Amino acid sequence: MRAALAERFRHAAGGPIGCAAYDIGRLFGEGIAASEHLTRAGVADGLRRVKQLPATSGYDGTLIGFGTYDHAALKGHYLVLRQWRDGHSVQV
Repeated sequence: MRAALAERFRHAAGGPIGCAAYDIGRLFGEGIAASEHLTRAGVADGLRRVKQLPATSGYDGTLIGFGTYDHAALKGHYLVLRQWRDGHSVQV
């Protein structure tokens, strides 16, 4: 997913902040598209319908999405803990 993002938006794929912003924007876009009504309740319901989208953040297999009882967007066994060192993001 990150390689595909790099082909379209090289700057966004260059670091974790750009990838996270792309993931959250995509999640909200899919949630709004899944909404039956563009009201607060309708958009909230649309966000709950978005489940298991492939994420650009983390390793392959990391997913993003919400659910009725699950309010954490990133899911998967492949999340990566990173740290800023000398202006670069490195895996811890």
